[in-house]
Amino acid sequence: AGYDVVGDLDDLRWRPPPPESRLVSTVTSDEIAEASDWTIARLQEQLVRRQPAHPAPAVGPTDGVPGILELLEHIRAADTDARPRAAPTQPAASGRDRVKRSIGSLRSR
Repeated sequence: AGYDVVGDLDDLRWRPPPPESRLVSTVTSDEIAEASDWTIARLQEQLVRRQPAHPAPAVGPTDGVPGILELLEHIRAADTDARPRAAPTQPAASGRDRVKRSIGSLRSR
């Protein structure tokens, strides 16, 4: 169970960055906190709309990325009528590693 994926590998092809883009290293902790706060608030709204069968997690604006991941898991569970899965005990793979692994599995088909 999960979500349908739309697109193809061309969507992942490198393109030159837009002129208004900036390096990740220039993003401040305050900007990350602001984006996390906003994201958590929007995800909480989405979870409430789904009327989950399991209690919503106690996630607040200062919980950052772990809070975002927990809310996403509860949304997935609500959408699939499943129980929310426990947070992984090992550090999660980076986005780059997940994409490389996905591309590798596509090539082996």
